[in-house]
Amino acid sequence: MTIQVIRDGEPSFEVEKFEGICPFCAREGRKSQLRPGISFKTAMYFAPYYDEEGKYHFHDGNMTTTDFGCSNGHRFDYRRKGYCSCGWSGGLNEIKLRRP
Repeated sequence: MTIQVIRDGEPSFEVEKFEGICPFCAREGRKSQLRPGISFKTAMYFAPYYDEEGKYHFHDGNMTTTDFGCSNGHRFDYRRKGYCSCGWSGGLNEIKLRRP
C-alpha cells in the first residue's frame, strides 16, 4: 500500500513505504535526521474474529497519528489505520506536512 503525501492540503506525491526518512528531504535529494514526537491512537473497539477456515482476523479501524520533525525543519504527521494479515486495510495511510 502506497502512502499519500499531502502538502498545502493537496496530495503532492506518493511513497512506497515510510522507513524513518523524511519524505520531503528524500524528494529534494537532501539528507536529514528524523525524530519522532508524540503519538496517539483512537480507542474504538473492533472485535477480532476467526473466519470459516479458522484464520484469525483483526480489522483494527483505529487511527494512529505520530508527529515527526527533521533536522531541515520539516514537521509532519504520519497517520495510518490498522491492517490485517488477510490484506484488509483501514484505508488511511498518509503523511501530512505541518510546516515546511
